[in-house]
This record gives sequence, structure tokens and C-alpha cells, in this order.
Amino acid sequence: MNIILGTEEIVKKYMQYDSFFCFYENGIKDVVRNAVLNAGKRKSYYVDDQYSEVYWLRSLAGRTTSDWEYAIDSSLDHDPSQVRAYQMGQEKIDRNVIELVVEQIEDEVERMIFALTQERNYRVTALDPRRYNEWLGDDLVVNITRIQEE
Repeated sequence: MNIILGTEEIVKKYMQYDSFFCFYENGIKDVVRNAVLNAGKRKSYYVDDQYSEVYWLRSLAGRTTSDWEYAIDSSLDHDPSQVRAYQMGQEKIDRNVIELVVEQIEDEVERMIFALTQERNYRVTALDPRRYNEWLGDDLVVNITRIQEE
């Protein structure tokens, strides 16, 4: 079913961190979008292995941090004089903030969708952008499908 998710509250709550996500076209809204589209895909069997490289790379926080690292590397390649200044501590602070914010957004999105669907097994997909606007203000329009357990 196509649905307008009430993501406005989440977007506004985390907008103060938008500058940390400037490597995405729409900043914090792209993080919320990614969290929504990733919702329902977390597998419980990864929890035991949550500190491994495999889990990290599959997690939304891991993918977002990788995107951030790539953007930082590209930026520093163009201005090598900034490398030392950035390595003096700001990098660790930024990385920790990014990870924490992404994980909190992901948890809030999961709770919101569960409250809406009362389903543990579902798939969230983006709508065809040629037919639908993805965002209505700060609310995201998506398709949510129930997945039958085997």
C-alpha cells in the first residue's frame, strides 16, 4: 500500500545535525529516507555479530559512515593543507555524531512503521519518482508491503 509516512517530526528533530550530512544531496532528509527504505531489513541473526566488519558494512550507520569517509577523502584530496587540522580530533567527533544520529533515526523509523503496521515483517520501497513526489514537505511517500512468514 502507498502511504505518506509522518517523518516530519523526525526530520525536524534531527535538522540540527544536517551539516554533518552535507555529503548527501538532501542532508538529514536523505538519512531519514535511507532509514525508511532500510526498515524491516535488519535481521536478528546479525545482532550476535554486531561488532564484526560484515555487520557494520550492512548496517545503515556503516554505509552512511562509509559515504562520509569517501566524501572527506575526496575533499581532503582537493585541499591537502586541511588534512592535519582535520586529523587533530574533529574526525572522531564527527564520526561518532554521524553514527549516533543515524542509529537513533533508524530506531525511531522502525518504531514509527511498527506502530503504523503492527507488523514485524514488511518491505518498504520507494515509489516511482516519475509518477509520485517522494517528499510531501518533510513527510516521505513510500510503499509498504507485508511479508508472509514461511
